[in-house]
Amino acid sequence: MDKMEIDRIRNAVINNLKNEATLTVQKGRNKKVTLPVTIESAHSNVFTVKVDEAAVKESPSTPRRFSFTYIDVLTNSVELIFDESDIKETVEA
Repeated sequence: MDKMEIDRIRNAVINNLKNEATLTVQKGRNKKVTLPVTIESAHSNVFTVKVDEAAVKESPSTPRRFSFTYIDVLTNSVELIFDESDIKETVEA
C-alpha cells in the first residue's frame, strides 16, 4: 500500500473533522449502505463517524457510531464525500 495515499486520506479526514459527510459502506456483494455522518475523531490509524440523528430515527437498528481505518477507504470498502457548501470532496483511492 502506498503510504502517500494513506497520508492523503488521513489529511482529508483530519481537515474535515466535525464536518458533515456522506458515508457509503460496502456491505458485501452488490450491497451498499449510504448514511449522513459527522466526522467525530481522527487518529493515526482509524477515524470515527457519528451517524446523523435523522438517519437513526428513520432506522433505529442503525448504530450511532462507526470506526474505520484509512485502509478501508484505500481499498474502497468505505467512501466519504465531504459536503462543504457547494464543494464536494470525495475521498477514495
